[in-house]
Amino acid sequence: MALPRDAISERHLRSFRETLRTGSIRGAADRLDVEPSVVTRHIQRLQEQFGVKLLERRGRGVMPTDAAALLAEFCDARSEQEERLLVRLAEAGTGAALRGRVHIVTGEGFMTDLMRWVLGEFCGGHPELEVTLEQASAREVVRLVAQDQAHIGISYAVRPDPPADIVQSRRQPVCVIATPGHPLARSGRPVALREAARYPIAQMTPGFGLQQIVSHAAVAEDVALTTRLVTNSLASLRDFAALGLGIGFMSARSAGGEVAAGRLVALPTTSRILEGAQIHVLARAGRQYGRATREVLRFISAKSVAWDSPRRGPE
Repeated sequence: MALPRDAISERHLRSFRETLRTGSIRGAADRLDVEPSVVTRHIQRLQEQFGVKLLERRGRGVMPTDAAALLAEFCDARSEQEERLLVRLAEAGTGAALRGRVHIVTGEGFMTDLMRWVLGEFCGGHPELEVTLEQASAREVVRLVAQDQAHIGISYAVRPDPPADIVQSRRQPVCVIATPGHPLARSGRPVALREAARYPIAQMTPGFGLQQIVSHAAVAEDVALTTRLVTNSLASLRDFAALGLGIGFMSARSAGGEVAAGRLVALPTTSRILEGAQIHVLARAGRQYGRATREVLRFISAKSVAWDSPRRGPE
């Protein structure tokens, strides 16, 4: 391998990392808001600089070579070193105002709470703090935290794998949502999955915590659900049930507005799996967070008690 004589361009490295993250030149270009030819040129310059091939085409995407894995490892290590330096510099003075950027990634059902808590309450006292609040599926939340692309994650009904680590958990059972006049609502008792399977069902797309835990519960009880609608929108799932097209699954809190308006009811189930669903506040294990991120994480963990549902009976 030829040793590079010139300093490595940050722009070239950004194009390289985004290509690895998205799996394609076009995906990286979209994320960076540049033309695909720019990303291609940056990667070519890196290959020329190091004298190695970094990417190989696979269908419509690209795959990293062994050399690319080494360069990605270098980028990760340097990024961690830079973040540790910035943390130490920012905290060198006592009583300094909270500054910097905190990146939070979460599911649709928690966006309003986090807007009110973090942007409304917390940032009201810390005007120099910048917050990025991004919406994603539970699987994507875990990935972004694990890969250091987000500082804090909120996932529902999905337990993370290392290095994403659970900071706080709150119990929030998955309910059946239906119109007040639906036969399941009129029965006056918790709904068994075999009963729910008799009706058309709306489910979230794969990758969302709701879809994963409902599928897990159905498999555990050997029940085949009749899926009529697959969507990535909680609002669409609520509309499906409110229009009388069938039933859906979500937490009572997520259906709260429709329930309060009398358009829906949230029915408990007999499923131990659905009753045990939890919300997790996530951070990356071993990562040295700055004071701003630590304070926001502590604040969210304390406020998350509002998500905790009391147990309705023995698990």
